[in-house]
Order: sequence, then C-alpha cells, then structure tokens
Amino acid sequence: MNANREKQMIKWEKTREFGKWKYILVSGVFGGVVYFIISILLDIMFSRPFNFYEHIITGIIFGFVYGLVSWMLSERNYKKYKENS
Repeated sequence: MNANREKQMIKWEKTREFGKWKYILVSGVFGGVVYFIISILLDIMFSRPFNFYEHIITGIIFGFVYGLVSWMLSERNYKKYKENS
C-alpha cells in the first residue's frame, strides 16, 4: 500500500511541475466537459428543455472549481507525504 502511495506522489511531483493554473485549466476542461455532457443527457432523459449556453457556462464554472479543488487536495496530500517522509 505504501508503494502505491509513493508512486502517486512521484506522479504528482511531475504533474505539479506544469504549474497550478495549467493544471486547473487541463483538469478543469475535462471536468467541465464531463459535467456538460451529463447535464445535457439528464435534460434529454427527463424531457426537460435545456439552454445550451447555460450548460456551457455552468460547465466552465464546474470545471474551474473541480480543477481548483483537485489541485488543493493533491497539494495537501503531497505536503503531508513530504512531512512524513
């Protein structure tokens, strides 16, 4: 189990070299696209009218928040790992 955590931290060290904002942008785009697709599918499944631009805006906001929270949690775990090493 400890070896797996070590691999995760090594991977995070490489990822964090790209920088906070680039990470947020890349992971946020992924999160936003997933949110966008799911929200449209739910509207279609439940026969709700949907506003395309509303989904785009909420997808962007969700993606940004997702990327930021993901960065913060990963950094917190990384710092704890480094303190305990």
